[in-house]
Amino acid sequence: MGAMPKGLRMARCRHYHLFCLSRENGPAPIPAILHEKWI
Repeated sequence: MGAMPKGLRMARCRHYHLFCLSRENGPAPIPAILHEKWI
């Protein structure tokens, strides 16, 4: 995947890559959910 910006996290679930922004307080916003075909 290469280098990701600071504060951006990625998790895999089956065929999906989920990206979220890390936060200390409150829920983490999810800017993208990508299927592995798109990567």
